[in-house]
Amino acid sequence: MTAMLEMPALLTNLLAEGSCELFREVVAASADAIIGVEADQRIVLFNQAAEVMFQYPQSAILGRPLSDLLPMEARIGHDRHVRAFAESEGTARYMGNRSGELKGLRADGSVIPVAISIQRVSAGGRPVMIAHIREISHHVQMKEKLVQLAYVDPLTRALNRRAFFERAASVQEACSEANEYYTILMMDLDHFKRLNDTHGHVVGDIVLKNFAEICQNGLRAEDIFARWGGEEFIALLPQTGRRSAAAIARRLISSVRNHPFRDESGNRVSQTVSIGAASWHGPGETLDEVINRADRALYAAKGSGRNRVVSDLS
Repeated sequence: MTAMLEMPALLTNLLAEGSCELFREVVAASADAIIGVEADQRIVLFNQAAEVMFQYPQSAILGRPLSDLLPMEARIGHDRHVRAFAESEGTARYMGNRSGELKGLRADGSVIPVAISIQRVSAGGRPVMIAHIREISHHVQMKEKLVQLAYVDPLTRALNRRAFFERAASVQEACSEANEYYTILMMDLDHFKRLNDTHGHVVGDIVLKNFAEICQNGLRAEDIFARWGGEEFIALLPQTGRRSAAAIARRLISSVRNHPFRDESGNRVSQTVSIGAASWHGPGETLDEVINRADRALYAAKGSGRNRVVSDLS
């Protein structure tokens, strides 16, 4: 934050000292976009870095409203924030962070995440706001990668157990407030160790990835699907009772049984899945308790011949 405020502070000092030529040189040489607007938010300063960032030549943007550089959904809120700053006693403000919450709009219509610091100055007796803008696409991309590492299973691209618990806790809270139910499906690929021993771990990985795709395509957008560990997977189906969940599970079982899994040579590999289902009893029962009941139902499905769904009736 301090670094982002250094340049506007320097510009303010140069204007105060009347160093107009040096001011122009600093603005022109800046690697970050510098934009100046007057009280009516018309652009009066637009340096070369701003031309590159927003893809507008200076001649085409001077005199236009600052809102032309903002995506439509950000214009109303931004106008309110700028007016509030202009009317405040503060002389500087930092806006945005590395989450990419602030957006800029390029001439070609593309949107970029930005961080902005603004400074109120006086130029020739007129109040001017100087915005020092830095594109932060790299930071946003790095954050997305870190989120993926923390929450996504790298092999199957399904959520991992940590992400499942975070999202499932929110669903349970919402269901409790709305007096609605959800169902947990515990899924285990049948005889997966034998598959690995017979065909090798490369083929095993292919089957795991294919199975995850089948589930992600067969479940609804609101369902939470995750890799539980090894060849076990879990799904939470919001607003879904035992009968509806069992029907969804049977469709998944059929899709897996009929899917053309292939080994590295293109030969067909047979695979089935067993599923245990348990519906939440309501307030007073924890998520862990529902999962444990679904897990017991899964073992019942495997013990009764596999390739089937068993619902916990307790």
